[in-house]
This record gives sequence, C-alpha cells and structure tokens, in this order.
Amino acid sequence: MFEYIGASDEIPALLAEKRFEEIVRLVTKECYDRAAGMGDRQQSIGVLATGLLHYLLTRAMIPSQRKVEFRGVDVDIIVPDLRTLEKNPQKALLVCIQTEPGIKDRLASLEKIQPIRENIWAVQTDGAVTGYKSFIVSKDGEDFSGIISEMKKFADAKFGILGLD
Repeated sequence: MFEYIGASDEIPALLAEKRFEEIVRLVTKECYDRAAGMGDRQQSIGVLATGLLHYLLTRAMIPSQRKVEFRGVDVDIIVPDLRTLEKNPQKALLVCIQTEPGIKDRLASLEKIQPIRENIWAVQTDGAVTGYKSFIVSKDGEDFSGIISEMKKFADAKFGILGLD
C-alpha cells in the first residue's frame, strides 16, 4: 500500500485538496486484491484498512491514538485520546478494525470502556451485522471511503473547527 501511495502521482494532489474519500477508493481499488492474496483474507484486508486509516488520520490531522490498551481492553483507534475517553466519553470515538472472526465480541468489550454506543464504530472486512456504525472494506472502497470524513465531522463537532479542545 505505501509503495503504491509513494509511486502515485495522483495521491499528493488529492491530499492537497483533502479529497480523502477518493484516496480511500483509489488505494483499496489498487491494493485490495494484492492484500487479500497475502494470506488470511480477513486479516490481510484488516491490515490494509489499518494502515490506510493510520496514514490518512495523520494526513487529515485528526488527533488520535492507535493500538492502545485501556483498562485491559485493546483499542485499534481512539479519537482523540485515552485521556479524553477517561474524562469525557461523549467526546471520544473508538474504532474497532476487523482482522479476524469475532468482531462482535471485540465491539462488546469496547462498551466496557466507552458507555456511549454511538461512539463505537466498526471497520469490517465482511458484511456481518454488528449493531454499531460500520464501514465495510471492499475492493471498490465505496462504503469505507467516508470514514475519514465522518471522523473529521466527529472531531469538529466535539472539539471545534481545528479538531482540538
């Protein structure tokens, strides 16, 4: 994925224009099959989604922490940080990325640390119904493409125009 991004002439222009949805669609279109063929499909697509989200969160300047543990629960992505989750869960978003079967159990474990269910989102590699706001990663990237915009809206609504408190 990073090799593709680095070699792309189109992605820098899209980044400059903050067209993150198009970047997600381009990267998933170009990298999905290759990632899916690298071993366990669900895990490989989950890793692709994780890498792409980490890259775009940085480029979109959305404050976040990644791959952290809080009260014995693993969190893939938290916007903005653990301190905010602890002090004011209303202002914290948790994102769970499916890399193996059993996403429902992982999502349920997040409810132990985030009492506001609407602030728990799922990135899924299949179409399992979870009861949470979900983004499905597919080759066309269509459903998944809106996640950065949605995260930005969440950050702006909770922390103001700069995404900061």
